[in-house]
Amino acid sequence: MMIRKILPKFPSATAVAVMAFCTYPLCAQEAVTTPVGVVTVSIAGSPNGSSFAQTQFSAPLRESAVIQGIARGTVSSVTTDSIGSTGAGWQVGGLSAVGSPFFVEIRSGQASGRIFQILSNTADSISIRRSGLDANIDLTSLGIAPGDSFEIFPGDTLLSLLGTPADGVVGGTSSQFSANQTDRVIINDPANNTAITYFFDTGGVNPNQWRRLGSNANQGTIVISPRMGVVYQRISTDALQLSFTGAVPERAATMRLPRAGTTIVSRYFPTDGSLASLGLHTLSGWRKLGDSGVTVPTTDRVIVKVGSTLISYYFDATAVPAQWRRVGSGANQDTVSIPAGSSVRLIRNGQVGEFDSWTYALPYALN
Repeated sequence: MMIRKILPKFPSATAVAVMAFCTYPLCAQEAVTTPVGVVTVSIAGSPNGSSFAQTQFSAPLRESAVIQGIARGTVSSVTTDSIGSTGAGWQVGGLSAVGSPFFVEIRSGQASGRIFQILSNTADSISIRRSGLDANIDLTSLGIAPGDSFEIFPGDTLLSLLGTPADGVVGGTSSQFSANQTDRVIINDPANNTAITYFFDTGGVNPNQWRRLGSNANQGTIVISPRMGVVYQRISTDALQLSFTGAVPERAATMRLPRAGTTIVSRYFPTDGSLASLGLHTLSGWRKLGDSGVTVPTTDRVIVKVGSTLISYYFDATAVPAQWRRVGSGANQDTVSIPAGSSVRLIRNGQVGEFDSWTYALPYALN
């Protein structure tokens, strides 16, 4: 996949997001009616070249699929972990090559808005990856059924999203990484939802690859799903500008959220929103002040970057009206902005192995 970005130097350390949409046929030469355009995100530069500037970002637009066979179709059969579509015409294995991930989104029916990574495929069926947030998923129990519609689209990897030092990433040896002299990128490992830190290694046994400390394996093919957020820790004083092009999401997003641990999730939609609009406080498992046995230190938290500062918020159901707050302040924080192209970190203190189903409402109308 091509790297979806441009990288001029920016003097400001403030993350920004800009949208410019247009509609077929003005911007595209394919039969789509979904608005397409660009969201630009600035990765903040270090204030002094010795301490990290931290930016939480995501890629909120969807690239068009260029595949053999259909990109949109209808489910003809479904099993625990596979979907069939008669006459789809896919190239066997063409949707599951290492370094070129594809995803399938269910577009109608009970599971509308669910997205899964494709693990393997035949000419007329796809199998999904069942790990991380989708471990133990049963497609039939989600209500996916013959007649439901779906869409296949390409995803990103660590390499396709951020590139190499030639694109502006500050790389270095493992020793330089340990000495805080390289950029760092933190994402949730799709296999187990554990936050992992990566850097671009210019030394080592096989130089010039994305790696994690302690491993010589190439990590550039690590998949970043559209629902995943990314934390970028920048050591250079120069900021990076990332430009994401593609189509806007057309429906509400639904995903599983673990009730324990840290999960980095994307803003997903290419518009600004508010902390309250995320709707996290409505989840049945969200720990909030006012729940039995829950105190402020044991509430679930949302970490948002406001200006150049990361701030932790919790939900206070004892307030009138119930509202989001930050520690040390009695002010209502419902309207705190979650910009387009950003991500948030969720720190949850619930039961390990339990999940909530989070539906993130579509924040705009499509004509």
